[in-house]
Order: sequence, then structure tokens, then C-alpha cells
Amino acid sequence: MADPKWGKLAGGNHLNWPKGLKHAENRDLWFRRFSEIEPGMEIKSLAKLWNCSHSSAWLWATLFRYPFPDLRGHSGRPRTKRWDHVDWKQTDIQLARAMGVTHQRVRQVRAARGFGPSAVRRPVPPNPPKGKIAAGNYVRWPAGFKHTAARDRWFTAFSWLEPGMELGEISKLWNCSYDAVRPWANVFQYPYERPRHPSKQSSQVWDKVDWTQRDSQLARAIGISRERVRQVRAARGIGPSDHQARLEQFERWVHANRKHLHGLRADEVIAKWGSPHSLSMARRLLKKAKVRPFSRGARWQEADWRLPNRDLARIWAVTPNCITDVRARLKMGPSQWRGKDRNLKANPAYQQAYAQELRRAGGGGKGPQASNSAKQRIGP
Repeated sequence: MADPKWGKLAGGNHLNWPKGLKHAENRDLWFRRFSEIEPGMEIKSLAKLWNCSHSSAWLWATLFRYPFPDLRGHSGRPRTKRWDHVDWKQTDIQLARAMGVTHQRVRQVRAARGFGPSAVRRPVPPNPPKGKIAAGNYVRWPAGFKHTAARDRWFTAFSWLEPGMELGEISKLWNCSYDAVRPWANVFQYPYERPRHPSKQSSQVWDKVDWTQRDSQLARAIGISRERVRQVRAARGIGPSDHQARLEQFERWVHANRKHLHGLRADEVIAKWGSPHSLSMARRLLKKAKVRPFSRGARWQEADWRLPNRDLARIWAVTPNCITDVRARLKMGPSQWRGKDRNLKANPAYQQAYAQELRRAGGGGKGPQASNSAKQRIGP
């Protein structure tokens, strides 16, 4: 019989209610859903059928022990078939990279399936050349260390080397990796030479340094970290670089002129300062000094909207239509003075308001005349 709600034929009573689980409306609904479908459907198909999440369908299917297939392998394949075509002669790390899993998981599957170790041989040093005499008895076999073929070969190889060689030279000589040579050198106490870092060399390295450069420039030139350059600069009592000194001077100037920098762009602040700086550094210092950032609508909020649109457009070097749109958007209402009034220039209140607005815009004039830059931008 078809279910009117789900449109699926009843699959039979292949589910049992879990012991000790109380009945609830939501639980009964999910149990009825799983009871009315055929066994063996995938969780993805159930989630699509019932228009629910994958996790919800999996949770209730697990609770009521619905027999769904386990497809957690890659590309929808069962996990057992995933390892059938694996070349177990490769190392666990190579298989882990190819399968997209950890090498620990590969080791577990190898042990569970009864496969032996990989056929890839571990790096071993070459045999010493014929006729070469051992350099001396300066390598020692550790006490209690069992003898094996690989260990004996590494011990023999180190005993034929001259003392004081670097591990990088030994790895190139034997065509082995640095990580393969270093543990055996430590085990047999081979006296290898550790390369001296430029920061740990004599003071002659730092005497030739141009300390006027930035720490990052010196670090790249010497091949060390910037923090190490900063430590040496502080230990020698050397002052900051020219760039850092300019930044500190610029920061002091920003704090001193903080009231006059509110609402200005970073490039305008740099122009007032008179020395080139990066915009990102200027913004960071302005934010640190709590200077209000630039806002495109800030100048219109403080504009004197008593003036006519024609005068505001002339002062701020924009079109009258722009002033009309801003006035309507900010709901400032009509102007107090009409631009067509012939006696407007004789009004002292109008003259004072116009002069204040012009000074605030940077024109510097005293009467209702546009500045040269404004005339050029507005046009005739």
C-alpha cells in the first residue's frame, strides 16, 4: 500500500523499537518513515527523499538500526574496495599521499591485511672505497646497542670519514638526505661541524652593516630574521633606522595636530606632513591616535545649508544638481537666502556665512567669489 505522504511502498516490519526508548511524536514519525521504505537505501537518498539534512537522516537511521550501506570511502566506494588495488611495495608515506589519508592509517590497514613492510629500501651509506684507511677511532658504538646489518654499515661509514665535516657535505657525498644522516651521526657521536649562523659570527659581520637601513632590509641582506637584527641593534645601543625615525616623528606630529586631522584622507595628512610615507602606515598611525577617519558625507553634514545651492556648488567645486540631491537626501530643507535676490550681497549675515563656509572648504576668500581652482573644475 502506498503511503500518501511519502509516496513509497511499505517495506515491511524490518525495524524494531529500541528497548528503553520512550515514545514521542517526533520519534514515532521517524520510526514510521524508516519502517515504510525498503532496506538498503543510502543516507544521501533518504535525505533527498525527505528533504532533510544528511546528519538528521543518519542519526535516526543509526538509532533505529536501519540497514543502510556504509559509503564513507572516497568517490562513494566501500572502504574495503578502496585498498584492493594499492601497491603495498611502496612506503606508507607514499601511499598516504596517494590515498589522501595519514600514514598512520596506511600502517593500520597494512597490519590488518597482513602485508609486510614496503620493498623500498631505507637510505644507507655506500661502502668505503677500497684501499682507504680508517681516519681514527673517534666514533663509538653505544653501550647496549644491538648490532644489525644497517647499523654496522652506518658505523663503518662514519669511521672512514675525516672528523669535522658538515652534515650537508656528508649527505651530498653519500647521496642521502640530511634527515637520514643526522640521527646516525648523533647515535655514533660523530664530531661533525655545525655551520655557524651569520648572527653568531664575530662582530666583524655587524661592523660593516649600514644601520640607517630598516631591520627587514638588513635581515634579507644577511640572511637572518628581522628579530635578530632588532636584538643586535638594541644590544649595541644603535638608534632606530631613518625610516623608523621618520615614523616616530610623524606619530608625534599626528598626536600634536590631532584636532585638525579629523575627517581627512590619509594622502591629505601625508601632504600636510610634507614627507613621503606609505598610506597603510599612515592609516595605522592615525587609527592609533584615534583620529576620526575620512567620510565622504562628513563635509555635507557640517555644511551651512542656509546658503543657496549655487553658492555651495561654487564653494565646494561641484555642480548645483549635486547640492540639490544631497540637500534632499539629508532632508535639510530649503535655503534661507534666495540666490536670485539682488540685495543678497549687501546682507551682512549672508556675507559672514559665505566667508565661513569658504574658509572651511579651504578657499580662504572673504566674499561670494569662487576660487580659481573651483572655477576651473566647475567651468564657465
